[in-house]
Amino acid sequence: MEFLTPNFRRVASAVSPIGEAIMLLGLLGYFIRPWRSLVWAKCIPFLGLFFVFPFLPESPRWLLRNNKIEDAHKILARMAKTNGKEPIDLETLREIAEKERSASSKD
Repeated sequence: MEFLTPNFRRVASAVSPIGEAIMLLGLLGYFIRPWRSLVWAKCIPFLGLFFVFPFLPESPRWLLRNNKIEDAHKILARMAKTNGKEPIDLETLREIAEKERSASSKD
């Protein structure tokens, strides 16, 4: 969703893995009969997210839309370094931020 163009974001959000999750829940419910155990089996994998979230950077798109261009530049520079690419310059990022804000105002 983060890296899609504005035209495809609505379609991508409409076609989500909810159907697969419901089918998986039915399969899990078949093998784990007591409902309390089923609730714990569903919830325990997601507890790991509480330990991961503090280390995740903020979304560059969200930062650009909220006019936090320098913060977005730091995150994108770190991403570029990790991938062995050249970081995007700040002026280009300002132009992208302006396009993002104008695209979000049309939605």
